[in-house]
Amino acid sequence: MSSQPPNLFNWLNKQWNGIRRDFQRNNWLRLSFRAASILFLGFSPDIRVFKGLLTETVFNSPPNWYGKVFLLMEAIIVVIGFFLEWRLKINRQVGGQIANPPRRFQGLLLFTRKLLLFTVLCVGLFSILQWIPSTFAPRSPIASEFKCEVRAKNDLQTQKDCFSWGENILIDKAAFTGKEEWKKTCKGAWNSKESGSNHYLEDIKKVDSPSASEFKTFVESNCENDPEARIYWSNVEAERVGNPFRIAVSVPISRTNGGISDSQEILRGVALAQYQINHDQEGSVYNNRKLVVGITDDGYVGETADLERKAAQEAAMVLSENKDILAVIGHSSSDATEAAAEIYNMKEQELVAISPTSTAVRKKNSGDVDPDKVDLGVYVFRTASNDEIAVRELMKRVRESRFTSIGIVYDGDSKYVRSFKEAFKKLYQDSEGGKVVNDLLDKKECDISKELVPSQECFKKITQTKLPDGTVAQALLLVPSGDTASYLEPSSNKENIIKLNSEQKSPLPLLGSDTMYNEEFLRKQSKDMIVAVPWHRQNPQSDFEKNAKILFGYTDSQTGKREPFKINWETAMAYDATQALAKGLKEAAMSSACAWYSVPPWNKDAQSSCLRKELKKALERNEFKAKGVLGDDSVSFENGDRVKVEGLGILVTVCEVAAGKYEFQKTTESCPSL
Repeated sequence: MSSQPPNLFNWLNKQWNGIRRDFQRNNWLRLSFRAASILFLGFSPDIRVFKGLLTETVFNSPPNWYGKVFLLMEAIIVVIGFFLEWRLKINRQVGGQIANPPRRFQGLLLFTRKLLLFTVLCVGLFSILQWIPSTFAPRSPIASEFKCEVRAKNDLQTQKDCFSWGENILIDKAAFTGKEEWKKTCKGAWNSKESGSNHYLEDIKKVDSPSASEFKTFVESNCENDPEARIYWSNVEAERVGNPFRIAVSVPISRTNGGISDSQEILRGVALAQYQINHDQEGSVYNNRKLVVGITDDGYVGETADLERKAAQEAAMVLSENKDILAVIGHSSSDATEAAAEIYNMKEQELVAISPTSTAVRKKNSGDVDPDKVDLGVYVFRTASNDEIAVRELMKRVRESRFTSIGIVYDGDSKYVRSFKEAFKKLYQDSEGGKVVNDLLDKKECDISKELVPSQECFKKITQTKLPDGTVAQALLLVPSGDTASYLEPSSNKENIIKLNSEQKSPLPLLGSDTMYNEEFLRKQSKDMIVAVPWHRQNPQSDFEKNAKILFGYTDSQTGKREPFKINWETAMAYDATQALAKGLKEAAMSSACAWYSVPPWNKDAQSSCLRKELKKALERNEFKAKGVLGDDSVSFENGDRVKVEGLGILVTVCEVAAGKYEFQKTTESCPSL
């Protein structure tokens, strides 16, 4: 039996003829049943054209009192119609004989009948469509139940909140990052952020929410670049409208090395996309349902892959079991994403996640047994280009520079690093006939995953070990994980590879994976280093960058000039992930599988389960395309990974742009001559 509804227009035409007949015969009982059946269609998302006319285009964000006013108007017109019908019957009774009423009275009655029919249909549909979201809305958010351990080696840390819709501050004042003036002004206004968080749960349904005004005050106190506060502010506004789509973003806030910095970069992309989705021409994801984002901390104290995986799985389980959460943006590293994927792909969970920053080479199918590739299953998608693309881009530079031998410094505990390293070695040796010096060394001599980093010994081995043809390494490839990149920072007091290399009379050229795309490497010692990244800022600026400048720019207190905030690839890919989820949720909500006749509106868990499954199907479709930083239809997926488009997967160089000032620039743009 077909699950498709009957032809709408034929059915409406039949009902129209029946209504005219009932009016002529004064059959009010039958007329009421016909009107009720037409109004019932308001529950069906398949009449989305008419629904869009009412709720998305004409009434972008109607006040709560609209439905009550229109219902009152409808009731008044129905009463007038009955009154006129009653008067007609009285005037037609003349001593038992039927007499025609006055001509003008007939015209008034005919007009009233038409007005009554039109009002019952249009106003009734509008009232029901406004009533459905408030009646069948998902459960309101409650205080977070996710109390996680601050994961440390000694396990002596206390529990803390690791999830928030806005009721908890996850990035505290002491750890806040940014320029010194930003930190000073933001910390001065921190009470406003705390007040907004403290009142979040009790204020979210208020028209003039104190929580919203407190977050607004904090952000506008020259703290525009705090993405956590921006997300909470947007959440309050979305909650007031009611019935939002809820997603979560999982970031490593508590991670020892660079966790807060990486988390803020990802959150900025989410915050910008959420703001645009909730304030664009449609003003919502779909049918006046806005986007609410919960923030999860899946970071950890310590520097071992086991802790990272444990923390990611703990967060993934909590998110999966919360049926109001329809999708996840995360996780940060490839190791964490693979660990969380085990949870998201479980039959009883089945939750879509889009990682904006995982780039390790992915297993294509269950038969792929390569231990250095990540197994992400079918519920995890990614917006960053994978490392096969990064390696191919680096190989172009290797070929141009004619490097015949290379040494590699890496983190052996990270699956992302092993994936990158092995993909590079294979392509370098197979296609270029190149030699990797590490093949002649002890496997651990240049592995920086260990606490005692033998930098001097590693550098000496790489630069002095001779290959069979008598040559030595002609370049260095640096592939740390997010945890161990700090070991290579030139600002570190420790001796490290980059420092040692820069002190040589003829330093070796440096190549790097995307984990080297860090402000700490914008120094003289790493000048001319080439790094493979998924995306970099464009010249001239893209619309995405212009919008980011408006939202996250910095106003200099002395000059009053608006300074740009330099968006990086993590922010860009998080923006793309959020836009893709919003587009996918819209298509899922419009599907017949999640319509009222397939899933009862009052069964909220069934609705959530349906939207989760239909979201996955939407993202998998070949026709799926979402807005992204590289264009309106630049985000699509194939086997879970991002389909490559122009501008995705590029090389950047550390350039000296002014005396003592260094920046990443595309290698296609020559560094300025100073």
